[in-house]
Amino acid sequence: MAVEESKNIPENIPIEIDDIQCEEDNFQDKVSSIIYPDIRRKKKSISYYRPYASPTNRIVMKCGKYNIIKENIPEKTSRYFRDLGNTILSIRWRWILISICLANGIAYLIFTFIWMAMVLWEESYMDLKTEGPCINGTGSFAGYLILVVDTMTTIGTGSITPTDCQNGWIMMTLLALTSVAIEGALVSAVFVKMSRPNTKDCIRQFSKKAVICIRDGDYCVIFRVKDLNGKYWARTSIKAVLIRRKNLKEGDSLPYYFENLKLENTGLLIWPQEVVHRIDKNSPFWKMSKLDMSVLRFEVMIILEGDSLTTGHPSQSQTSYTNKEILWGHRFSPCVEYDELEQKYIVNKKMFNETVKYEIPECSARELYLAARNESAIARSEDR
Repeated sequence: MAVEESKNIPENIPIEIDDIQCEEDNFQDKVSSIIYPDIRRKKKSISYYRPYASPTNRIVMKCGKYNIIKENIPEKTSRYFRDLGNTILSIRWRWILISICLANGIAYLIFTFIWMAMVLWEESYMDLKTEGPCINGTGSFAGYLILVVDTMTTIGTGSITPTDCQNGWIMMTLLALTSVAIEGALVSAVFVKMSRPNTKDCIRQFSKKAVICIRDGDYCVIFRVKDLNGKYWARTSIKAVLIRRKNLKEGDSLPYYFENLKLENTGLLIWPQEVVHRIDKNSPFWKMSKLDMSVLRFEVMIILEGDSLTTGHPSQSQTSYTNKEILWGHRFSPCVEYDELEQKYIVNKKMFNETVKYEIPECSARELYLAARNESAIARSEDR
């Protein structure tokens, strides 16, 4: 019966390995439920799709983060505390908020116990009838805690007030200095972290894919960049770095060789711009054909730098394109149009990543150049 059903399946339908695995899992679940009806089926874990994820190994993720793990670092923990400023800025928001709460909470409790210890020492070793207590209006833990919170947050002490005794003004001074230190350090860290560019914007600022097409008779690698929020409009700088394996003359090879790519000058980022790398004799893509692009493993890292017109803060975003994300024989669709009725330029965000096929030869730029030179030489000989 299984053989007859398999004959009815058309041969031209592609069957994926994941589909076969899913069918086997479903079959095993059905069999187990029949044999063991009391056993409940376990819920399968849901795998969330990461946007712009690539199955190939890459150094720079699409979101701009480095896919690098550092191991065997000497004195790793002590280095984090030595450079506490960068450590606070590099951690997540939840840990910053937790640090603020813990720092203030620990300070409240420490100074509360100090006040209680001071009052107990006064009651034991000082004559309160002649000198008087350092705090008026309370004698409990809650009262001392309220006094500390009111002092550190500068709300006001209210009915619980310290007197002009020596221990009292020393404690009030320490409370004020501690409050300024905690709030100044953590609030400034929060402000600096808020002014930094969001990692999600790194994905939206670059096109998903890069394309290879012919412009002015030359092969060109093109990708799109946009900055509609004005974070990179001042001192805009775009860099491209090729990461690939390089074979040396001595017979050795460098597995990760970084090589800068020459980019043409781009205009202002008032709307999406196409960044062009022209494939000439000095380009590392000069001898690469369409087949080489699909077989060779490399990665192009893009770095966008600039200053914000609003705040003046410098910003940096980066992404990368692997060989599978560079489309041969494609070009980007226009995404900027002029509306005559509104008399304004319209930027269509939906067309930012759209590409159309563009027929070009599958040979390398070098082979195309040699073929064109041979044709010109033949044409000259015929004219003579």
